[in-house]
Amino acid sequence: MTPEEEHDFYGQPENQEPQGAPRRRTAQRTNFSRDPSDPFAANRAHVRKKFAAKLGYLERMIDCVADEINPWAGKPLESKADRIIALVLSRSLTTARAVVCLAEAGFGTHGAMLNRALFEDLIDAGWTVCNPDAAAKMHSAHERREQLALRVSLEKLPATSDASFEPLTAEEVAELADETRFGRYGERHWTGVSLHARIDAAKGAWEEHELVKLRTMYELAHHRNNLLLHSSPLAHNQHLAEDAPGYLKTFAGPSTVEMDRTLFGAAWTIGAVGLLVMQHFDFPRAGEFADWRERQERRALSPEIFDLGEVDRNDPCPCGSGDKCKRCHGVRE
Repeated sequence: MTPEEEHDFYGQPENQEPQGAPRRRTAQRTNFSRDPSDPFAANRAHVRKKFAAKLGYLERMIDCVADEINPWAGKPLESKADRIIALVLSRSLTTARAVVCLAEAGFGTHGAMLNRALFEDLIDAGWTVCNPDAAAKMHSAHERREQLALRVSLEKLPATSDASFEPLTAEEVAELADETRFGRYGERHWTGVSLHARIDAAKGAWEEHELVKLRTMYELAHHRNNLLLHSSPLAHNQHLAEDAPGYLKTFAGPSTVEMDRTLFGAAWTIGAVGLLVMQHFDFPRAGEFADWRERQERRALSPEIFDLGEVDRNDPCPCGSGDKCKRCHGVRE
């Protein structure tokens, strides 16, 4: 997949071409479909062909989690913490679907940015499972704090200076001034706890083998996704096409950069969120889902080329996933 736009920057005077540089000062190349009703059709076809295994893994995981929770088969939501967990699951499913949309359009790097939010949802769900009372208290306190902060901000805006706002009471002023929970500017997470500390406090939400994978995702994938989201050298260099003395070429638009990691990371994480919720709410098929999820992970990580010539479609797939060949590497896309 080629970039949508490439921009050339030259260090020489305007009337002097750099040696070895293209004749054109700005080269723009569009790889979008010519169909104005679907400008990303060509990108979608390319991504679905090149990343079929990982994209299929993500879509199957989203569909399975959504199917398992609708209709709801778990125990009733009995507390504020239960409601938080259910809301986090819905947000996670929405985020995972957004990753699919970005990936199909060719924006794998921006899908990785969403994976950062998706991973934090997983940790928040686990932290809430292990700390239900603290989660309920801090969730309500953060909502309250944001409402007070919004009132103060609106009162300062010229456009709303004539509007009538009920002034904050002395108790509300003191509540907003309290920096111990959410920081001076409300910059802290709603739990009041750092992500690293939340992982440590939520260890009981996962079995040991799952916790090992989670820490790996945190130390490698989440760290990288965090750098991609913020202005960092890694994020800047994602748009570097060519760098030479006196000459810099950048690109802006779709590409396959980060695509493979993004699709796998989103699939693994939404599956982990779904499993956590099913186990917490005692879904009868939670164990079956856990086994299926493990097989899907092995399938996505295994080599994608097998000699299937002598394998019947109803035989076990040679990748070792445990599924029939017709439902694994012998699937007819």
